[in-house]
Amino acid sequence: MDSIHYWLTSSGQEVDFVLPGIAQPKAIEAKFDKALIKKNKYRKFEETYPGIPLEFAWMVPFNEDFFRLESIC
Repeated sequence: MDSIHYWLTSSGQEVDFVLPGIAQPKAIEAKFDKALIKKNKYRKFEETYPGIPLEFAWMVPFNEDFFRLESIC
């Protein structure tokens, strides 16, 4: 993997991890609590980068995939 990026607009919209240099590019937004995920907040990212799917990872309720890095590479 070449690098990990983040995405941030001048208005404060952000995505925590953007992985464009892997075979299947993806973006990951990490939250402590699944209840904090507001999918509409990420519409601008999805419109700007339709070829990079956005995924969510969270700790509460426990998300077993949160620590599985091998699924990213």
